[in-house]
Amino acid sequence: MQIGETVAVLAVFFIILIIAAVFYFNLGRGSIIKEQEGEVLSRSTSVVQRVLALPELQCSRNNIIESSCVDIAKLEKSATISSDPQFFKFYYDLFGFSKITVYVVYPKSQVENYILYENKFPGYKNKIQTDIPVTINSPAENKNYFGYISVETYS
Repeated sequence: MQIGETVAVLAVFFIILIIAAVFYFNLGRGSIIKEQEGEVLSRSTSVVQRVLALPELQCSRNNIIESSCVDIAKLEKSATISSDPQFFKFYYDLFGFSKITVYVVYPKSQVENYILYENKFPGYKNKIQTDIPVTINSPAENKNYFGYISVETYS
């Protein structure tokens, strides 16, 4: 009789231990997923900062760089260069798996877009899109347009 009680107590103890272990490991997995999401957000923010700092896009007047400004002449030239495989390796080191598009919105009658870089991760599960408003300067016309840069980061 005492052996039966001991076996029953041990069985209940191990069942409680197994439930506690499953609960603990699920909490650990949840924190790992949160860390991965934080890493993806950090990488996305890094790509956005690199895009805004590209000398291929920046506006300057009297050798002073304007913040959040894109030169449309440089933009048009960069959009054609970025598809060249020779430059793709250089841009891959900067942007990894992402897509960078510049949209010219106002006062154009139609939205114009320029794809600067596109490298999708095959079979990606997450995509984070960040849109940054910018001024688009046309030095030839001496006009400013409104637009935004869309950065999609894949993981």
